[in-house]
Amino acid sequence: MKKLYALIAAAVVLSFAAAAVFLMLSPDIVPMHYNFAGEIDRFGSKYENLIFPFLSLLTGAVFLLCARSMGRRGEVGSVKALLITGAVTVFFFDGLGIFFMQKDLAFAAGEAVSVSAGQIVRFTGAATGILLICLGCAMPRVARNSLFGLRTRWSMASDRLWEKSQRFAGRSAAGTGALMTALALWSPEGAVLYLSGAAVLVWAAACVLASYLYYRAEKTEP
Repeated sequence: MKKLYALIAAAVVLSFAAAAVFLMLSPDIVPMHYNFAGEIDRFGSKYENLIFPFLSLLTGAVFLLCARSMGRRGEVGSVKALLITGAVTVFFFDGLGIFFMQKDLAFAAGEAVSVSAGQIVRFTGAATGILLICLGCAMPRVARNSLFGLRTRWSMASDRLWEKSQRFAGRSAAGTGALMTALALWSPEGAVLYLSGAAVLVWAAACVLASYLYYRAEKTEP
């Protein structure tokens, strides 16, 4: 467990270290926004890029505090899953920040740069897919708790219903995550957002429906 706490802390430190290197190497004015065609449409101060390490810091702090709180309540079995989710989320912000800072440095070096909305959507879709795969591995092991997992009025009715619901949610999350990663990498750029969004909505609806069906089946048992 301590390794996961350290991993989140390391991810936050990585974000600030990358930002420090960027600030030393970049000019004062850098590209800050791109239109839908991928062209630069706004320049700004290089210090605006500090938003990424501070997002990593805020996200990491929230997950660490929630994990500490769950640990104090004795919900130790769920802390690991929460920390894995937190680590993936912080690394997502790290990757996004490093991506944009690398583009700024390339521009400063005289290279032609562009960032299309499709690139960001692909990156976000793949990162979300990886997050779902991690959740899929963790959720079946999560005990009933006050914060994490597939929490519906039906899944929370008993430990047995909770276990069934988390098992379904975990397995389907892993499958949905793998599908989203594949869609993000290989589907047409304009369709990634819609296909990925539809996959998440179908997964969420299926999880809620499954918890209800498990509950109804248990209530009708003799």
